[in-house]
Amino acid sequence: MGLFAGGALVSCSKKSSGVGAAITDEVVHTLSALSPGTTFYWKVVADDGKGGAAESEVRSYGTQ
Repeated sequence: MGLFAGGALVSCSKKSSGVGAAITDEVVHTLSALSPGTTFYWKVVADDGKGGAAESEVRSYGTQ
């Protein structure tokens, strides 16, 4: 098992109260040199900034 150590990390936030609002802030960071034959696990945690949070299921991907 490995922690997320490669691929692209994307963080974005919406600064609007309307449905379908445009994303106003986005950060992308790409990591390289993934080890072959390794499984990586990840999940998304959304924080609304008012004490509420939601988490996705844990997902995984493997390198060949």
